[in-house]
Amino acid sequence: MPVNYGFDSDSLTHRKQFIFGSVEYLFSTTYESTDDMSISVLLTYLNAAMPPDKHEDFDTTEVVRAVAAMKEKGRVIFEGDILRLID
Repeated sequence: MPVNYGFDSDSLTHRKQFIFGSVEYLFSTTYESTDDMSISVLLTYLNAAMPPDKHEDFDTTEVVRAVAAMKEKGRVIFEGDILRLID
């Protein structure tokens, strides 16, 4: 039986946590720590990971704000449209 982790698409905190977790997941599985990831690729991944018509799509502004918060916390380097992990 599927587990409901309580994702609330109206909660900015939950949505930001999903973005943070997605960046960490992608860099731990398909991206190497030295790879660059564009905001557009991350946005595509985030929206593809959501069930169709169940949650509001992520938009570029929301993703950029979340990645900027990751940068402020020292978790990523974010320049222009590109983010990468900090060595």
